[in-house]
Formats: sequence, structure tokens, C-alpha cells
Amino acid sequence: MPQSLRIGIIGDFNPGNASHLATNEALQHAAGALSVPVEHVWIPPQLLVADDSEKRLQGFDGLFCAPGSPYISMEGALNGIRFARQHGKPFVGT
Repeated sequence: MPQSLRIGIIGDFNPGNASHLATNEALQHAAGALSVPVEHVWIPPQLLVADDSEKRLQGFDGLFCAPGSPYISMEGALNGIRFARQHGKPFVGT
């Protein structure tokens, strides 16, 4: 088991969206149950249309595509999903 995990959440975080808050809480709950520290980072999809998008995603142990579409950038969300699949990163989408 890794000493810690870094999870990228692809989505337009909205603190008023209950499912976004629940996503954060669920990751922390799982981390506690597994006794593995987790850092989660919300990644706005519009940042994933730039040339450096792969570099931006490489440092994550897994990726999660958050609920709440339509995204500001559907292209960016699809780029993130494509990156996960092409690089063998664990991926969860809702």
C-alpha cells in the first residue's frame, strides 16, 4: 500500500453542489479507513486543453471525473479521461 495518495478530481468545483462536497468527504473517509493519507486536488477541465495538460496530470495516482456536467470545457474533461486510459491511471467517472 502506498504511503500516501494524490487524487485529481476533474470538474468545476462548486461548494454549493452537495455531490462535490460528498466527493471530498468520501475520499477522506476512504483514506481514514485504509490508514493512507490522501490529497485531493480539483482540476478545472478548462486547464486540460492546454499543451501542458499531460504534465499537469502526471503527478496523480488516480483520477476522478466529478459529477456536475455540463463542464465549462467538455474537451478538457475528455482529455483528462483519455490521459487516464492511455497512461494506465486508475479512473472513476460518474
